[in-house]
Order: sequence, then C-alpha cells, then structure tokens
Amino acid sequence: MLKKIFLLFVLLLLLLVSCTKDIASEKPDEVPEEEVPVSDDITPAPETPELPEMPDEPEIDPAMTEISLTTGLPCTPETKASRPIAVMINNNKVSYPQESVSKADIIYECDMEGGVTRLMAIYSQWQLLGNIGSMRSARNYFVDLADSHDAIYVHAGGSPSAYTEIADADIDNVDGVNMYTLPDKTFWRDKDRIRQCGYEHSMMTSGSKLYSAINSLKYRTEYKNPDTYKFNSEFITPNQGELAEKITLVHSNYITVEFIYDLKASRYFKRSFGAEHMDGSNAEQLSFENVVVLFVSESVVDDEGRLDLDLTGEGKGYYFTGGKALEIKWSRQRKGELFHLTLDGGELYLNPGKTHITLFNKNNSKNVIIE
Repeated sequence: MLKKIFLLFVLLLLLLVSCTKDIASEKPDEVPEEEVPVSDDITPAPETPELPEMPDEPEIDPAMTEISLTTGLPCTPETKASRPIAVMINNNKVSYPQESVSKADIIYECDMEGGVTRLMAIYSQWQLLGNIGSMRSARNYFVDLADSHDAIYVHAGGSPSAYTEIADADIDNVDGVNMYTLPDKTFWRDKDRIRQCGYEHSMMTSGSKLYSAINSLKYRTEYKNPDTYKFNSEFITPNQGELAEKITLVHSNYITVEFIYDLKASRYFKRSFGAEHMDGSNAEQLSFENVVVLFVSESVVDDEGRLDLDLTGEGKGYYFTGGKALEIKWSRQRKGELFHLTLDGGELYLNPGKTHITLFNKNNSKNVIIE
C-alpha cells in the first residue's frame, strides 16, 4: 500500500516539473534595445528644454529719492537742486553732427534769420558732459527762455539785442567770444570742424570746462525758486486727440524737421534735413517723450534780417505724446517766466522724459503737418 502511494507521489512530481518547463518556454526572447525598430511615422519626444534663469528685479537706486524738475524722472536730491545750464547749439546742416544734444533734458528750437533754426539745450546734469557743440551766438528770445528756467546761459557771442537782454535781466552767462576772464580753454576751436565745416561752426566746450568757468565766475549753482513744467507720475497715453504718428514742421525752404513716433519706445524720433538727427558723441538719434509746438508772432527787426519772437501774451499750440496730437493753449504774462500750458482749460501735465519745444511762426501754421 505504501509502495503504491510513493509511486503515485513520484508520478505527480514528474508531471508538475514538465508543465513548469512548458510555461517557461512560451516566454519570447527579449530583443536588444539597439535593435528595437522605430517607425518613421513616430516623432521622438523632444527633450525637456532647460528653463532660462529669470533676471533679477532691477534694483532701485536708493539715492533717487526726488523727481527732476526738468524731466519728471527720479533723481537724486543733488540733481534736483542743481541749477541747469542752457547752451546755444549750432543747427546749420554743415555743423552736423552736433555733440551731447541727445543728453539734454529739454531742447528749444526757434527760427533764426536766413531761414535756419537754432537750438537751446537745457541740461540739469551737465558737470560731467563730454564735448558740447558746436556753439553759436545768442538771440534775445533765447536769453529770455534760459532765464525762465533759472539757467546759466552759455553762448558764443550774440546780437546787440541779446547783449541788451543779458544786461537788463542780469543774466548769469558764459560767453565764448566776448568774455576774457574765463579759465583757459573754456571754449576751443575744433580743428577737424574748422577743416570740414568752417571756422564759424567749430567752437566747442565741455561739462568740466564749464564747471571750472562757472566756479571762477562765482555764479549760483543751485535753483532759486524755480518755475517748472508739470509732469505725470508715470507715462500716460492720451485717450483723446487725433492720431499723430508723424509730425512735419516746414520751417523754411532750408530746413524741415520731422518727428516719427515709435510705439515700442513710446517716443518720437527726430529727423532734420531729411535724415535722422544724430548725436555725434554717442551715435544716438534724438528722441523725446514730449513734443510741443507753440505758435508765436515773429517779426524782422534789423537790416541783418534778425528776428524777434513775441513770447508774452497767449496763443495756441500742439502737444504730441503717445502717438496723439492734443490742441493746447499757452500764456505768459512777463519775461523770465515759463510758458503756462493748458489743455481743455486745465494745466497740462507732460509725460516723464525728454521734451522738445518748437516756437513756430503762427502765420505759417499750415506748415505743421500731422499724419
């Protein structure tokens, strides 16, 4: 009996081993990885790209605790308190490129005799400027405009009426032609400009030279009860006004000025004489957040064809910003004060940044073309 049971156990064990072997033999052979076929219809998944490092938040200079009186931008207390300079800049085509004009906070452009225009550049941070120029002579209305900014007036000679204005208003000025007590080489004639442009278009100065001259003359270097234009706290694109992507100012047969709006930069880029108006000191095109055109009366006052601009009373004009044109009004009660600019009866606030102001003959207002 036991023998039969043992034989039956052995038989069952042999049967179990045989079944296990058959199951194992059904497992397919593994294909090596390099031999796995890839279908042409399947694009391999792209590798996960590395995420770029996020730039650090720009640091705010803790010293910029004030707002500039000439740009409306943050500045140091020292810059806000610093008295600006107003420099007469040659704007004859032959004098291009000018130097340091792109660094001005405000530029005034006015008609001159002979169909040309001249620039007056207002600088608040002028002490460290490089070469500035080329320089040209004073006119009485520019003297008045400089005084309205409480600026030290920098020029190379001037008309008789300009010198009368300087004397009557007791204007602090630095004269490159008729002032003989200045430190050596406050002004100089650039040899390359003499050769390429002519002697009258060659006079230069610099921030450091003017700093020495102003110290020598013992002029006040801090603002004294300054009158200023008003600025928004941030850039605001007007909801009103007509589209103004291009502004053309035909001053004369000699000079046409254009301002082209750049939406990305939120600025108007300037062109003069049919080309980009460039700064030779840094190869930058002049650009402005604010472009102002004020219509004024002009008259010829002498046999040389010199002009006088009537800058008191009231008149009309345009304010261009954010690609829009806004009709504005100006008023000015007396010499030595800023233009009071209004929009719809309220005070006009400029956008923070640089400003270009053109005083344009009101009898030629049709020569201001807005597109």
